[in-house]
Amino acid sequence: MPTGKTIALLIYPTISHVTATLGIARALREKENRIIYPVFEDLQEFIENHDFIFYRLNNYHFARNNEELSLTGGSIRVILNGLLRRMDMELFNSRKESLLRFYALHQPDYILIDSFLAVDFIMLYNCIGARTKICFLNTMLSTTVFSDKLSFVGVAQRKWAGHQQT
Repeated sequence: MPTGKTIALLIYPTISHVTATLGIARALREKENRIIYPVFEDLQEFIENHDFIFYRLNNYHFARNNEELSLTGGSIRVILNGLLRRMDMELFNSRKESLLRFYALHQPDYILIDSFLAVDFIMLYNCIGARTKICFLNTMLSTTVFSDKLSFVGVAQRKWAGHQQT
């Protein structure tokens, strides 16, 4: 049983983003920390195959992706925009409820948030206690090339000209 801190990695729900954090997660786990990935259920097997704790969050991250929606025809546009706003709020509220349940259950000491999930920070902001620290990550800046300790299962460590293995 880990004796260190509880660390949640709130990562954009794709294998590429989760994979980019596995090295960090392993390094933190080696320091006796408890690592949890609260993500969409599609990634449960992948996360558990890497021996990390999976927590199912409702739906995908919330983001307003319909701002560029441009439909012709006045009344249909108003109707569709109203429906999209209601759907956005349903997704937002479902995600927020799921995040708040996760936070209440696990009370992480640290939450590392993928920069793609900035709205999740807004959802959590008012409930985060003083002991919980937040850090934003750019998961696509790979950490797997710096050390053998920061490699992950099934993906070869990348090397490039001038890279010195330490």
